[in-house]
Amino acid sequence: MFAVLRTSILAALMPAAVFGATQRRAIDGPFELWAYGTGIGGFPLFYSRGLAFAGNVSQFSANDSNAAIASFVTGPDNSWIASPVNATTNWNRATLFIPSTAMESSLVGFLPENSGGNASIETTGFSFYGTTAMKIEADGSLASGFTGLPVSDDVIQIFWNDTSSGQVPIALRGVAPSSPPPFIPATQLTPATGSNPGDASSAS
Repeated sequence: MFAVLRTSILAALMPAAVFGATQRRAIDGPFELWAYGTGIGGFPLFYSRGLAFAGNVSQFSANDSNAAIASFVTGPDNSWIASPVNATTNWNRATLFIPSTAMESSLVGFLPENSGGNASIETTGFSFYGTTAMKIEADGSLASGFTGLPVSDDVIQIFWNDTSSGQVPIALRGVAPSSPPPFIPATQLTPATGSNPGDASSAS
């Protein structure tokens, strides 16, 4: 199922013949990620309790003071390291991860800074094909298995290679929507200053 899902997502994003290494690019940052898909017209990616969501962060911030839209820079081995924007939180420099084949969960999330390795997740090998976020596989091919599950009218939770609970294929892109949803702030998002690095898994 996962192979079929991956193939269908890639086919929907771009012609199969154009997956050349010359099209990959790294962005030093900062950059943000925006989710696009059926009925999802550019939701900003945000952090909440160590997991990745996209949409209206204000729906979560009332119960999670550390929920914040993420701004990324490229780290070692094409890892993507996130910091909060327009918010003061107890997390900073958390690394985006997708689950490995050894992990039972399909959730996408953030690994806290200085937390050491974790064999059940993958934190390296992220890149862009044009403006679309991709994962560079061991054989050099590109894959995008991101899916989203609606948890409210304006928020989806991000998964990898999983449609078993009704998740829909999405593309994460480094470009904001030309006509943003009404909940996106009118002011430009900028990385927050004065954030205290902390254990992202301890967010309350």
